[in-house]
Amino acid sequence: MISEMPNTPMVRYLLAAEQTDVELPRSLARAAADGWGVHESGAYLLKSRYAGYHGSGPSSDLIGYEARVNAWGIPHHDDVNVLVIWSTRYARECLRQADRPVNALVSFSEPHDDVPRTARVTFWSEHPGQLPYADDFEQWDSAAMLLTTQPRTFLYPLDDEQRQLMEEMTGVIVATTDLRPAEAVASVNSFWGDHRRLLYSGAAGREDATHWAAMALRTS
Repeated sequence: MISEMPNTPMVRYLLAAEQTDVELPRSLARAAADGWGVHESGAYLLKSRYAGYHGSGPSSDLIGYEARVNAWGIPHHDDVNVLVIWSTRYARECLRQADRPVNALVSFSEPHDDVPRTARVTFWSEHPGQLPYADDFEQWDSAAMLLTTQPRTFLYPLDDEQRQLMEEMTGVIVATTDLRPAEAVASVNSFWGDHRRLLYSGAAGREDATHWAAMALRTS
């Protein structure tokens, strides 16, 4: 399961994005399909990125090394909607290929002078005792989103208030159906996965958990 957390500028991008059938560029699709490998240092690397990497080697900071090697600037496109779709879809495809918990950071730089808007995606795994990567992304002025396969109960809350709403929804579903707690959580995640825009816009807070639990059961 892949959970995601966009920062505030990224939420604005996601709200503006249209769900169109944009094909992932072959270079990105091929890189994701090539999968992952383990470097002799213990670093977890995308095979396609390591094959073309010519930077400095690993040090004691394996997380930083993984983030450098696995980084890729998404091909330039004038349409920010296309960049959002390409970058997030590429991140998810790579995460699905991983056989261990991995994090992805999708980040955007705003256009300036003659430099167009660009998107960058990088990945890193967990290494105990090492400093986290970009753990302050939620405070950035530029758009960014963390996607991760780290175990999370709820996949899409933007804040503690939305997380509480999902917990309450789960309780309502368990109390009113024969579903087990894990099945109720899956139902809640599935519903909000299909209705992320309600979370991004803040509309989720306009109704209570009972309302959303009924909606989740109706659409499951």
